[in-house]
Amino acid sequence: MMGQCASGAQNAFAFASAVKSGRMPDVSTLTYQGVFNEHFFYAGQPAQAMLEANSFPIVGKDGTQWLAIYLKSVLDGRPRDATPIDLSVVIDISGSMGAGMAYSEESCCCSRLDCAKQAVAWLVREVLRADDRIALSLFNTEGHRIHNLTQIDQMDKDEWLQACDAIRKNGGTTLSAGMTVGREAFGTEAEDGSSSGRARRILFLTDMAEMGATELGEQIARYAAEDVFVSIVGMGVEFNAELTETVTKNKGSIYSSATSAEELREIIVSDFDVNSFPAAFDVELSIRSGDLKVDAVYGTPFDQQDRPDPTLTWSEEHHSLHTPHARAAAEALVNSGSNTSAQGSAQALSSAIRAALPPDCVAKVLGELEPPKQSVTEVNTFFPGHVTLGCIKGGLVLVRLASLPGAQAPLSRSLQLSLQYSDRAGTAHVQTDTVGFETAYQAGSFAWERDDDADRRLARGLEKGLLLQRYVEICRAHLELAHAWSPETHDAEQTCATLSERLGEVMAALEDDRVRAREKEAGREEEDKVRESMEKFVENFGKAIGRQLEGGSCGGRPGG
Repeated sequence: MMGQCASGAQNAFAFASAVKSGRMPDVSTLTYQGVFNEHFFYAGQPAQAMLEANSFPIVGKDGTQWLAIYLKSVLDGRPRDATPIDLSVVIDISGSMGAGMAYSEESCCCSRLDCAKQAVAWLVREVLRADDRIALSLFNTEGHRIHNLTQIDQMDKDEWLQACDAIRKNGGTTLSAGMTVGREAFGTEAEDGSSSGRARRILFLTDMAEMGATELGEQIARYAAEDVFVSIVGMGVEFNAELTETVTKNKGSIYSSATSAEELREIIVSDFDVNSFPAAFDVELSIRSGDLKVDAVYGTPFDQQDRPDPTLTWSEEHHSLHTPHARAAAEALVNSGSNTSAQGSAQALSSAIRAALPPDCVAKVLGELEPPKQSVTEVNTFFPGHVTLGCIKGGLVLVRLASLPGAQAPLSRSLQLSLQYSDRAGTAHVQTDTVGFETAYQAGSFAWERDDDADRRLARGLEKGLLLQRYVEICRAHLELAHAWSPETHDAEQTCATLSERLGEVMAALEDDRVRAREKEAGREEEDKVRESMEKFVENFGKAIGRQLEGGSCGGRPGG
């Protein structure tokens, strides 16, 4: 089951599939969010609101200060509510859909198109409720309607699915044509999904052989404004970073990828409720601190190189985002024409130039009054997630912090964490917490030896999060190196040895934690997959780089 999160990388299936088949995939196939979303974490008591942020300060073994943030919802682990859904399924029938789901043909006997047809059968026979409705369309370079919206309890399922079984691949791919025919299945009535009491979603099953991101994004945004949301499942393809960004920035939309029939069933059946009914919109996480600044963020829909400057200093555009105290001061500073007592300081400061202070000067003054707001992440949609043995799957955001000039001693530092979002009804909510590092968890402090069960499980989750961040960081760095390899500038044998050693340390820590754990907990299968991926990654990296040397290869296990 995939994890809960803001829309973005729902898993790292494409990376694992490529590594298993002996390939070195593109760096975009492996994201921090995708890996976090495949793992379970204990994050304290269940949420009581539509969206909550539980935060825990951490001090790493090297003294680095971190903030772990778990995003949780009262909907986590619950089945969908009574709201029926109108689902418009659109299948790509281009020639490339005849290829296998996995990178290796031997590992998958099911074509992408066959798997897509099976997904429709799962929806009709297992997933959708009696009062739900489903439509079926196809597209290549044009869109074609097969079935109009049909209510589940009013159809002959065998007869309805016969038309789906008869689908054959043909032609090229124009994703916008599929988007259009998918939207047309809902008709042209003016009422939106909320007024009709039904959710409306387009589900694409495509290998995305052709994709015009700009046009696609415009269509998704236009339909989202009509409360018609979009789910795209990439069939047998590498993780598409461009498409993820296009989908993520639009309300209610989500992108997943599947490289096997099993992964597709997980998305279509196991995760249908959590991936089709969002919990919150317009989500923003931010911090303020006079001691610490945001150095890096892991676990959001955007990679580090894609993140803008997280510091939000005062400007007229951002005025409403500041505290009442800061807003009052800013209004005084920019309005020197009034003689009110509240603005006396502004007049004194601006009398020499007989004008309001320039915005950059106002920003500097306010920066002394209160720490600037630093954005952690901003996303359009948050989806609920699964709960197993009290642990949530995914939902983790790790923030690496750095000291500001004049900061207090490390364990005396604090920050203010703010969460803002809108619920399904459009009501705005704000949660603000103060986090101090005097009680920060010390990484490597033997979480399994803690007496309190909840405290021990929480500490183990924080340790695992840091280890997974390290794993992804190491692999991404070496993926970039493998694709830009030059024997003139790199020592192959030394690079391979370093990779094996670094991943070996991560694997040893995960294994040590596994052996010492006092009780069976959720997530063992996912941890096994990580170890397997580490071993194969080292082997594949060695083969790729070893070709630069006669007979050279890393080979073996990490740390071996």
